Amino acid sequence: MLTPEQIQNLPPDSRKEYMQTMLLLDKKKKEQLIRDDFLAFVKHMWPEFIEGEHHKIMAEKFNRVARGDLKRLIINMAPRHTKSEFASNYLPAWMIGNKPDLKIIQATNNAELAVRFGRKAKTLMEQDEFKKIFHTRLREDSKAAKALFNMSKAAAIGDIAFESAKQIMAATALPPGFRGAKIGLVLATAAAQTGVVMAQQPPQSSFHMGGMAPDEMGARVLQGEAVLDRATVQRIGGEEGVQQLQQGSGMDNQVVVIQPFRHFGRFAREIGFRPQKQTGIRGY
Repeated sequence: MLTPEQIQNLPPDSRKEYMQTMLLLDKKKKEQLIRDDFLAFVKHMWPEFIEGEHHKIMAEKFNRVARGDLKRLIINMAPRHTKSEFASNYLPAWMIGNKPDLKIIQATNNAELAVRFGRKAKTLMEQDEFKKIFHTRLREDSKAAKALFNMSKAAAIGDIAFESAKQIMAATALPPGFRGAKIGLVLATAAAQTGVVMAQQPPQSSFHMGGMAPDEMGARVLQGEAVLDRATVQRIGGEEGVQQLQQGSGMDNQVVVIQPFRHFGRFAREIGFRPQKQTGIRGY
């Protein structure tokens, strides 16, 4: 590394090239520090983070876990001390960023919480700040989302079974005349709840990319876009007219929409809108 005097004595072009090289080297060192040190990773992903002494202790333990020097670790602290944020959100994202083939199990007192932690780690890994440091990328297809949806359903069914088991155990203390009725009610309720969960369908992630739609469908539009009713489509020449408009030709690029709120009542009902009830005394 050159001294300030040596840098000043360099030719202008060499000085500029040297400074750019030093800036790039400093950037690479910071990126490597983020990959190697858990607390540096947290500060990079969480700019508002306020560091405490207990954070340093946890981060040093996590570094040892990542290196394989520490095989077992239990953290006992009061609530709201960043235990879950560190161990369940940031740690999995950091470790998978360094080792994409790593397998991590999130074990909690209920499955829903484990799924929530997994989603938070996934959200971290999708941020641009993460992608600037790590080359690990999540699958962009729908398989991961479908797997997460199925896992959520399994978690919900597991919670139903666990809660039903507790209620059945409590029912064993009831008199024989009430015991059977209580257990039957618990089983019937569990069956109904399980049926509701099993009937749920994964969310659709597809978007309509233009063109003619089937007779009736749900559509998602972006801000600034619109959906034409059938009367308007017929006025502009049907499917061929729509294609011409998409290609920028026909009708001088002018479209007149007729009766845009023709089905507003049905739309209002579908989104759950209810008019306010009239109260008080009024005349007719």
